[in-house]
Amino acid sequence: MEQLTKKQIKRRISISLLAILLIGLLAAAAVYGVVTARNLSISSDVRKTHKAIEDKVNGYILIPFSEPAGAEFSEEDFIEFNQNIDEIYECAIDLYKQTVDNYNGILIDAYNFETDGVDPTLCEQFGQDWVIINTNYLDFNPVYAPDGTIITREQLVTQENIFNVIVPISKKDKVAEIVDFRVAGYGEGGLDLGLTEDLVNVVFYDDSKSRIQAYNPLVAGNEGIIESPVLEIWNEQYFGMQTGNALARGYFINAETRGDELRSVIELCGLSNEINQTPTVSDTFEERISSINTFIFLYGSIGLVLLVGAVIVAIIIRKIVMLRAV
Repeated sequence: MEQLTKKQIKRRISISLLAILLIGLLAAAAVYGVVTARNLSISSDVRKTHKAIEDKVNGYILIPFSEPAGAEFSEEDFIEFNQNIDEIYECAIDLYKQTVDNYNGILIDAYNFETDGVDPTLCEQFGQDWVIINTNYLDFNPVYAPDGTIITREQLVTQENIFNVIVPISKKDKVAEIVDFRVAGYGEGGLDLGLTEDLVNVVFYDDSKSRIQAYNPLVAGNEGIIESPVLEIWNEQYFGMQTGNALARGYFINAETRGDELRSVIELCGLSNEINQTPTVSDTFEERISSINTFIFLYGSIGLVLLVGAVIVAIIIRKIVMLRAV
């Protein structure tokens, strides 16, 4: 059996350690490469979505809520914000009521389908396949019934305690499960808002013909079209506490040319501190594209550095092996 010298042992250890480093660098570079490629795809899709909807959303603006943030806000500001959260929720409902008809407010809260470009969506992770919409959305974005007609607000039950849910026909066999889930969440044992099975009104839509557009730059893939979501219709009794979040995530109104008037409405509702900007829908898409491109540059640069490092390590390993052969 050949006896290895100390020099040979050190050389073998060096090669082994460098090989481990090489594998680690390549693996890390691959991860960054995959994330970069995914974000390149998302950036392209957001651009396509913006192009497809920009004419339709022309003149529409968002009224996003913002929690205290930044150096100008102290711990006391956060405490005060949280103490007033119930009042803020009531103000949000008031703002919704003040704008939904006067400014043709369109609501589609597609939070379950939003992506940050890295993590999977809540729908992908947990099967949360629903969005919250209002009846104005049905007027703005046609949703087709199985018979080919457009679903209108007249086909819904308008009683305050009725939970309207529009289910894709591809999920017709899951209706009982869909109803039970809502009852469990909003009825006894859940939020205790009085929902029972007989109060859930189910309407079906043809998801092979209906294009459920999110109008949201955080919803990527298929030009912003969400595939076969369950549509929950906003109802104050059941969604009142979620109104602030819903408005922040997916509520846009036709008020670009009525800024001063809208600001007065916001002040009247007591939300001047929570709503400090009103960007257009198009602005949010441009901002999202810019943010993704920054992310791509950062991750792409890190991936490139890792790849270069891997090449350098591979060259060093090769040299050590060649020296051994001499």
